[in-house]
Amino acid sequence: MKYKQLNILLISIMYSSIIGLFAFLFLRVEATLTHFLWYTLKDKINTYNILYNFVLIFIGTIFLLFIKKRYGDVPQNHHEVDNNFKNNGSIGNYNIIQNTISALVVLVVGAGVGPEATLMGILYGMSIWQADKARYIFQNYENFIDINLNRKLEILFHPTKYLNSKTTQNTLKREKLLSVLLIINGIIIYLLLSNLVNAPGFITKIGNIDNVIKTIPYALPIVPVVIITGFLYTVVNKQIEKFINSSYTINQKIILGGIVIFLIATFAHNLLFSGQHTMNLVVDMALQLSAIFLFLSAIIKLLFLSICLNTGWKGGDIFPLMFSAFLQGYAWSVIFPEANSTVMISIIATTFLITVSKQDIVALIVISLFFPINALPVIIVFGGLAITIKRFVKTKIKNFLIYN
Repeated sequence: MKYKQLNILLISIMYSSIIGLFAFLFLRVEATLTHFLWYTLKDKINTYNILYNFVLIFIGTIFLLFIKKRYGDVPQNHHEVDNNFKNNGSIGNYNIIQNTISALVVLVVGAGVGPEATLMGILYGMSIWQADKARYIFQNYENFIDINLNRKLEILFHPTKYLNSKTTQNTLKREKLLSVLLIINGIIIYLLLSNLVNAPGFITKIGNIDNVIKTIPYALPIVPVVIITGFLYTVVNKQIEKFINSSYTINQKIILGGIVIFLIATFAHNLLFSGQHTMNLVVDMALQLSAIFLFLSAIIKLLFLSICLNTGWKGGDIFPLMFSAFLQGYAWSVIFPEANSTVMISIIATTFLITVSKQDIVALIVISLFFPINALPVIIVFGGLAITIKRFVKTKIKNFLIYN
């Protein structure tokens, strides 16, 4: 029994290491393709930017139309995969290859979304597959150890066979603990590979913290404005969703999304993608730009994100929302140059991101990565304030709707 559990553990570690490797390769392929198509190839062809943008986005749009027509609403994000799993007890006909290709198309063509949601969906699907594989091998262990190597490899890696999604109360607690350990292992593998090849990260550190007490009086009156801006974005996003869903077919939505991507690529190239590719540029140059330009860029980024998400160009919203939040923070810093810009940006960005985010803790963790460690108390205090106000307002709205 001891060797059985040890072997299952080693098999599970192998699977989770493969998942970590996949995450690393996905992000590397996305970054490499993006740089090649939008910079290397573009420079070599040396044609008109507008023509190149049109051809690239046209091809991407046609490809996405084909994929969605053939395989359905891909790529799926984490919540969609999770709902499928909860409703069916398994991931059903979820296909990793189809979701990976469609996610890469969306990201590489320049949609204003991040990689995190669809990548998490793929990794979640792979994790469920891994658990089903390990459960099958555990329950058929005696037969598994007696068969030859080729048969073992077939059982270990066949994508649709030799799966068992049924768990029991006796094994549920043990499986949850094992899942946590395997997630940690996958993260470690990803980080090791990233450091090994010196891969560029998503995190750009923003400035230094000082004069916190001096800056807070400037920031406090702005916080309600930022919260109202966040609520306005939420309302506008809902209205855009309703309008697009009631006005266009699936194919028309994708074409509309492609047109908007082309317009952004032509007139506001630095707002393409989730913002991670131009974050360094923002940090270096934002304080030299006008507040009006920064506010306008932040608004366009939010509208671009909303249109992409609601026209089938699916991806994550955390990084694009954060990019817009940083632009707003820099804009207020330009208006109030006496305040410490890093403190101001941390307060504004935290407040806005918490207001619009559906995952408060995740938002706090992610945004804290962009600032020095001594900014953490500021982020926690203003993050907590934004969470409290958001919940209060939502409760009031809910009660109003119930009683009116």
